[in-house]
Amino acid sequence: MKHLLFFAILFTGIAASAQTYPKYSNQAGNSKAASKPESAKKETAVKVVEEAAAKGNRKPEGDFQELMEKAVVQSKARRYEAAVMIYSKALEVSNEEQAWRALISRATNYQMIGQFDKAMADYTTIINAQNAPQKNLAYIYSCRARLAQEKNDMELACADVKKARELGLPEMAMQGINCK
Repeated sequence: MKHLLFFAILFTGIAASAQTYPKYSNQAGNSKAASKPESAKKETAVKVVEEAAAKGNRKPEGDFQELMEKAVVQSKARRYEAAVMIYSKALEVSNEEQAWRALISRATNYQMIGQFDKAMADYTTIINAQNAPQKNLAYIYSCRARLAQEKNDMELACADVKKARELGLPEMAMQGINCK
């Protein structure tokens, strides 16, 4: 029951963060260029996007926001594998500022199908890139802490809880994680 509540909260958080923001859309007329990486950590997100684009030596096709919306529909219909595939396509067409949104959504769906290592990898990629907004980054730390606790890696779990607290995540959002 705890897991169902956790996933309900997690899914609600992702659905709320998947809103359409002009800053994050690939629509024509968006004159704001993607900023260059300022640190090695941000280069991680760029590398993920470039690797995804390099697959098959073809230019990725599709609109990021449209793909995200299609994936949400699949996820709500509990077709998590299909949602993972669509989020992966969204990641291919994303820019540096958008990549974290596709990764967090994909990680949630990986969790729903029991692929915890892949979910952990996506959360870690977001954390290392440091390009997600602070409130979302705090939430991502708590998600990774829950997975680490499931794998009995309490050192990582407690470190992530500490970081989530530092970033301002409410204690209620960390219920069920056994760190002090």
